[in-house]
Amino acid sequence: SHHVRRHITNVLLALDPLDDSSHESQKEYLAIVREEIEKIRVFTHAFQRFTEMRSYELKLYDIIPHMEHALQQSHIPKTIKLIKNYKLSSINAYIEPIRFEEALINTINNATEAMADGGTLHISIRIFPKHKSPAGKLSVLVEIEDTGRGIPAKYMQDIWKPFFTTNQSGTGIGIPETRKILDSMRGSMDIQSEEGVGTTVSMWLKGEQDV
Repeated sequence: SHHVRRHITNVLLALDPLDDSSHESQKEYLAIVREEIEKIRVFTHAFQRFTEMRSYELKLYDIIPHMEHALQQSHIPKTIKLIKNYKLSSINAYIEPIRFEEALINTINNATEAMADGGTLHISIRIFPKHKSPAGKLSVLVEIEDTGRGIPAKYMQDIWKPFFTTNQSGTGIGIPETRKILDSMRGSMDIQSEEGVGTTVSMWLKGEQDV
């Protein structure tokens, strides 16, 4: 990943003088080259982040402010109606804050991209004190639901595979990285989707009484 980024930088530096000396008819092709190089850069960065994932020291945090910050960072279009369901003033869970927000942003961005023509984004955070899972007690549930195009049933197993994508501009890292983040926080992730109806992403986290 480091070596690829170095070569990308060298190519970009070599393109600079061509921008100034090229005929107008050639500048369109130079723009395509730069666009493709940028896609390689984004993919390489995503690959590096995915492979560097590790277990983190978890602490108890109120996750509602982190959800609010993730929403601010996601730039939700005006064509999408946002509904928030946080019945409690604070909900504590064991997380690594930066990585947790990245998982939220990944999921929110996927949801908004699936609603190119507008729709509804419904986010809820709830506590289920008696909930158990194969990962142990997980009582805090974060759900991110969209009314987008949904995921075809034939792809539901493939979406967990790194680098699988049906989006030409996508990296295929977002969903596997998000699940890896949840795993690193001793939580779990589930996706339910119906083509033409929408998708619900469920993130289970360890709450205050789960350790």
